[in-house]
Amino acid sequence: MNENLALEAARLQDELLSNGERVAVRDLMITATARSPSDQLVVAASGFRTDALESKMRVTNPRDE
Repeated sequence: MNENLALEAARLQDELLSNGERVAVRDLMITATARSPSDQLVVAASGFRTDALESKMRVTNPRDE
């Protein structure tokens, strides 16, 4: 965890809230961390599959395949 990740999580939260979507802070930190090296997030939880997140990065859920 560092300042850049916290700022990225805050940006994501702001965008999601402006679209009426709510995501837990811990999930925002996971997403911000995943965005930094690869712009891909692999998850098993459907809560990450939002239009706002998917517009920023590729979100893959192996359970959907």
